[in-house]
Amino acid sequence: VTLWLLDEQKAQFIRGASTAPQTGELSPGNPLAASSSAVVAGLRGRSSPFDLQGIKEAWAQELRQLNPTTFPNGGTRWCVPLRAGEQSLGAFVLADRVSGASYTAEQLQLLQCIADQVTSVLLNLRLANEVARSREMDAFRTMSAFFVHDLKNTAASLNLMLKNLPVHFDDPAFREDALRGIGNTARRIDTMIARLSALRQRPAFHPVEADLNQL
Repeated sequence: VTLWLLDEQKAQFIRGASTAPQTGELSPGNPLAASSSAVVAGLRGRSSPFDLQGIKEAWAQELRQLNPTTFPNGGTRWCVPLRAGEQSLGAFVLADRVSGASYTAEQLQLLQCIADQVTSVLLNLRLANEVARSREMDAFRTMSAFFVHDLKNTAASLNLMLKNLPVHFDDPAFREDALRGIGNTARRIDTMIARLSALRQRPAFHPVEADLNQL
């Protein structure tokens, strides 16, 4: 059995997993590990298990080449699409069976049930990824709001200082205060840069036993 998953950006099926022995030739950059967009289009109209040998179109020929026969006297290869409504998530292909044994109606129904379960799991994984990305964006927006607020305050203090500089430049007290303000502003900017740099680092946690009532 070989599982093919849809890469939506490239509009092609990518080999996700297989019970067949894996070799170096199945690396992601090798054509044997991915299909063309024609295979995706050919499977788009199918929702139930079908005999891959009986399809004469070019996309079916390509899919057979991606899933070669195993046994000298094996049976036909079958393809089971993974679909959720109008959405295609991939397919798994069953290799030729030893001695050319055919599938019964009950076995085909079982394959359809397995496909529905796999599709459900894939949809849940995709939804979980989308939720995680959404939470990351919300966290980024919240964090950005704090940094923008700090930057605005820093810029406002510098602008006020620059406006007063031509008028009070000859006042030694003003110059001293201006130098102190510039130093404080530089330190605030350094602190913000350090906070931003810390976001790229994984925080180190050191669990200790504690009394929750005390906390």
